[in-house]
Amino acid sequence: MKILIKKSGILKLRRRFFLILSFLPAVILFFTLCILAPAVLNSMIISENKSAPIFTFRVPEKTAVKSEIMDRIDRDGEIVYEKELLPENIFPLATPDPEKVYYEVKETNASRSADSCGISVNDSTNSDTDLKAILEGEFSPDFSSYKLFSGEPLVLIYHTHTCESYEESSRTFYYEDDIFRTEDKEKNVCAVGEAMKKVLEENGIAVIHDTTYHDTPAFNGAYSRSKETALYNLEKYPSIKITIDLHRDAMITDEGLSYKPTTKINGKKAAQMMIIAGCDVDNELGYDNWLLNLPFSLQMQKTAESMYPGLMRPLMFCNRSYNMGLTNTSFLVEVGTQSNTLSEAVYSGRLMGNILSEVIIGNLS
Repeated sequence: MKILIKKSGILKLRRRFFLILSFLPAVILFFTLCILAPAVLNSMIISENKSAPIFTFRVPEKTAVKSEIMDRIDRDGEIVYEKELLPENIFPLATPDPEKVYYEVKETNASRSADSCGISVNDSTNSDTDLKAILEGEFSPDFSSYKLFSGEPLVLIYHTHTCESYEESSRTFYYEDDIFRTEDKEKNVCAVGEAMKKVLEENGIAVIHDTTYHDTPAFNGAYSRSKETALYNLEKYPSIKITIDLHRDAMITDEGLSYKPTTKINGKKAAQMMIIAGCDVDNELGYDNWLLNLPFSLQMQKTAESMYPGLMRPLMFCNRSYNMGLTNTSFLVEVGTQSNTLSEAVYSGRLMGNILSEVIIGNLS
């Protein structure tokens, strides 16, 4: 009887031992997840507000971050950013696929110190126009009587090449078959125009942002179609005095090297911009009012260089019209190139909104 009891006790101990062993993998997995999960979550964007372009980014503990980012970290180690203002370098740079044909992207600073006229200009017109005298002369724009917060649109933003787009993230290369065009208005130049519009409206300047496609399905004839769009809006809204054709540039060498013109404004990367001012000194382009339009473009360049040193590439003064004759205060602006990121371009759109606001408000009577 004693032997039976002893054997029975041993059997019970064995059962308990094997029962504990069966739960051991689950216990190990549980503690592993408890240790690793916070580290994984801390390195990710953890939430997105679908009703607005707002993201929350959690900074890993004991991570070195830039001072401007550190200032925005809350008690929970989180930063809330607008979509276009996400911190730089959250994600690692991509590397090219060796099986595909690719070319180098080179980041560059394309700004230049002021010329003798007082601003940086590339003058290819051979017109002997005295830019310094025009810049220093009296400027009396058509919009001098505009009333802020009146609700009447003063500015028209449109896009001749509406589908021009940007990189979604920074790359040091691009593939031969990459297409830098999209009809997605949240990823092309329309997003930049919208950022500019938002800033102008915050300053009491009403804006019409026309996002009509002019370069699809056909690219040729885009300027003729965008002129029709601009004329339609000028007729519908007679209060419009300023028209802006907002583009994205391309800077690619014959060897395929793509330049990415960037600078830092307030610690954040911005796509450098270029204003184009037209000339028709020989009266061959039907741009009779180019001399009336030129002071506005020069003042925009001067104000931009003063407010944000390094943001602007030299103003391009060339024998072109580009629909700028529609008003006496019209210009074309190139925001970044195909190698700039959408975030950099949108940020520059906001800065251009500040620049134009400064010029408009400074010229109100």
